[in-house]
Amino acid sequence: MGAATSTTVPLVTSSGVVDDGPAQSDPDPEAEGGRLAFVLVPLLAAAVVVVGAIVVIARGRRGRRGD
Repeated sequence: MGAATSTTVPLVTSSGVVDDGPAQSDPDPEAEGGRLAFVLVPLLAAAVVVVGAIVVIARGRRGRRGD
């Protein structure tokens, strides 16, 4: 339970920008593509489910009346 050292606490500059030390290298393009697919596929699936639910609800409301 000692005090945190300066290496574990990010330094805040006078402008309020957090400096985490040396800049990270650019991410691998293949990793970016995988990350995009990881987000895009579930988002697309959710959109299909929402559109399908709207179609089902709309058809149910247009059903025969007065029978």
